[in-house]
Amino acid sequence: MAAQEKNMQEIEKAKKLNHVPWGEEYEKMISGMLYGSWTRDLTAARFKARAFAHKYNTWFPPPSTDPATGFDVLAAERVKMLKEILGHVGDDEICKLEPLPFIPM
Repeated sequence: MAAQEKNMQEIEKAKKLNHVPWGEEYEKMISGMLYGSWTRDLTAARFKARAFAHKYNTWFPPPSTDPATGFDVLAAERVKMLKEILGHVGDDEICKLEPLPFIPM
């Protein structure tokens, strides 16, 4: 069952994040309430999230990168990208989000 009132604790947590599409419907959404998902702000945020996911999943170190350190370069760049988009990723938090493999049939 959907919540009947806004969750101020979740709203306060969201204030620490970047690129939040603030508005009445967003506050309802993060509070677990019924909300209108097709508002201009929320659809724009979904588009931006998809564009970021594509960039994150397809970025690869330049060919000149030493293969022995290539994964470290990749991981460091991905953490940097996450900090830019999320706004809060602690230095002690481990961020290892890997894209799913795609195997054409």
